[in-house]
Amino acid sequence: MTRLLAIPMLAGLTTIATATAGEAGPLSLQSFFQGPLTARGTVENLRDGTKRDFVIEMVASWTGPNGTLVEDVAYSDGERERKVWHFEKVGDGRFVGRREDVAEDAEVTEDREGVHMVYKAKTRVPPGLSLNLSFDDRLTPVSPGHVVVRSNVTYLFVDAAKIDMEIVKKVAPPAKPSGKAP
Repeated sequence: MTRLLAIPMLAGLTTIATATAGEAGPLSLQSFFQGPLTARGTVENLRDGTKRDFVIEMVASWTGPNGTLVEDVAYSDGERERKVWHFEKVGDGRFVGRREDVAEDAEVTEDREGVHMVYKAKTRVPPGLSLNLSFDDRLTPVSPGHVVVRSNVTYLFVDAAKIDMEIVKKVAPPAKPSGKAP
């Protein structure tokens, strides 16, 4: 793995990670992932120490127990990709997640600390290889509109990468006045 992994979801900045879930309140997948969001982060290749920054523009929506999260990822080296997650609520605080490159359903659980997501994704690595990497994502709320994500990525039980990311909900701009008197 000489080039950094093409990492699809949920990773960022370590300076924010000192907040605890108790300070921001519980994290609800259905409430937080609603509407437009932006993520910024870094993936670190643990084999050679190289880093790759990225920005993800996201749009999320829910209809009842089913949610969709569209991610447009732009890496610092110019590579771009789109990933689309489909989530289904299967119990109290429990979801399954599906994506084209995810080998099996992702297990997603809400708990007192935030949201925990475990899955295996087919990931491109040079030179022209694809590996099924295991992702262990922990989403921790910092404030009502701000979440920090830490992800450990392994291959055959060996640490391969670390992802740090922060996700922020976009605030809709205020409505422009019509210029007409009421």
